[in-house]
Amino acid sequence: MRRTTLEKSQPLRPLVIGSPNERECRSMCPITFRTTCSRKCVGWVTMSGIEKALAGDPFSIDLTQCLLAAQAVESFTPGDAENPWASAPSDSQLVFKLFFVAICHQINWDFLQRRMYEFFFAKDFGKMIERAREASAKSVEEMLEGYHRPERIRSSERAKYLRTTAGAISEYLFDNPKSLVASKTVFGEGGLLELIRKIPAYGEDPLGKKANAFAQELAREGIVKFADSDRIPPAIDYHLIRLYLRTGRVVANDKSIFRVLSTGSTHRMRLVNLLRQAVSEALSQTAAYARMPPHVLNYLEWQIGRNRCEHEFMNCDGPWPAELFDGSIIAMGAHCPLRDSCTAYHTPEWKQMLEPALKKAFY
Repeated sequence: MRRTTLEKSQPLRPLVIGSPNERECRSMCPITFRTTCSRKCVGWVTMSGIEKALAGDPFSIDLTQCLLAAQAVESFTPGDAENPWASAPSDSQLVFKLFFVAICHQINWDFLQRRMYEFFFAKDFGKMIERAREASAKSVEEMLEGYHRPERIRSSERAKYLRTTAGAISEYLFDNPKSLVASKTVFGEGGLLELIRKIPAYGEDPLGKKANAFAQELAREGIVKFADSDRIPPAIDYHLIRLYLRTGRVVANDKSIFRVLSTGSTHRMRLVNLLRQAVSEALSQTAAYARMPPHVLNYLEWQIGRNRCEHEFMNCDGPWPAELFDGSIIAMGAHCPLRDSCTAYHTPEWKQMLEPALKKAFY
């Protein structure tokens, strides 16, 4: 326990962890976790182990593990994407991807993309914008009917993001969605990442996962030839978080953090954001060692994470699942390419490492 001192005339009130004033207190105080709220109250507070860890640097990157992982995947060569929308005009492909990525969170990527192509896609991109403007919870429910986890359909939320994305195309892009990529650059003034943050679905995440994923999709499928495509940042989702924890490339520096991540139960935003930042840095480092653009490694390891290193099941030695149709991934070998250097493969307790549980549209 520790106490702060303020003017004697100021009222004394205890700061309670988890209280409504906690966030304001922590954001205003110049000393991390000091027990003042807006500098108007003072009290006693006991910092838990996880709070002490979060006050410092809770994660580190194991560069040796990054190097070993890079050596395991450096031979990967991505295949050409074969998709039914590939024959459509590039502006229609761009708009389709813009709406798809805007609502792709906490749902199977392939299922959502397939259903959106069946129910939403049109070669005239104006028709897609109009459909998005008229999106409702009912129309999203019909589009996603039969999903094996109905609690994740979240139809009202996805309908809202379709409508607000359509609205942003009119308000900020003047009904010209191709202006997002007119510069043919990802970074810089007028670059994609600067412009896309005006769209609510893409601007809410401080780490820009959806914006980065959208840029990666455009580059990977050849929809846009960016001059700086090799610099597209990682798009860190829960599959990659889980993979990087288990492979030992991102390590918890405190036992309390390790325990929390062994249950996947935490919802602390500071922990989640610091963990995502650490995974992003570790992925970029692994890509540098592998002499591979980060977005190419991002795609490969995302496929490994969701097909082999699942939440409740690790398939280290068996074949790739039958529903994986990407031959370039399958060509990596009959077992997980990261198996031999993976910490969890050799250390049972690391198999329990899980991504934090968080219900956010950017996670």
